[in-house]
Amino acid sequence: VAVMEAGLSMAVNTLSKMASSQK
Repeated sequence: VAVMEAGLSMAVNTLSKMASSQK
């Protein structure tokens, strides 16, 4: 489960980065 959580965290971080860079 730890690996899945780390993957989710990375995905959310990447998404937020893309969203903030688009603005």
